[in-house]
Amino acid sequence: MTDKTLTAATYAAASSGLFFGLSAVEFAAYASVALGVLTYLTNVGFKLYDRWDRRRGDRRLHREPVEHDRRRHGEDDE
Repeated sequence: MTDKTLTAATYAAASSGLFFGLSAVEFAAYASVALGVLTYLTNVGFKLYDRWDRRRGDRRLHREPVEHDRRRHGEDDE
């Protein structure tokens, strides 16, 4: 991070910490824990979605062709 960005983040954390009655260090600690929990839950959510999508994809591979698929592949010669 650049010095200006780091300084702005420090002042923002300190001012919002004062708003909630916390020091800048306490606010940074709580914010880090909250961000860590949010990151963990997001990671678990993506893994669950990936598993669900893979299972759904397997079912899509073994389905019966629909009518427009049959016509496209020349199976509908009636």
